[in-house]
Amino acid sequence: MFDLGLTEIIILALLVIVLFFPHKTRDLVRNIGIAIGAFNEGKREVEKQLKASSGSGGHHGEP
Repeated sequence: MFDLGLTEIIILALLVIVLFFPHKTRDLVRNIGIAIGAFNEGKREVEKQLKASSGSGGHHGEP
């Protein structure tokens, strides 16, 4: 009768969450934003460290 795929189920679940739990949705979106920001900061730190280590000559152990 209902041929719903994964995408449709996810969209319906998000719609239900937004409609029935608006205060929780705001907190959830805020936490997702904080997590994405922390992930990006960590990614920048790793890239910075990799550039610093590759900029040191690239030959480890040679005089």
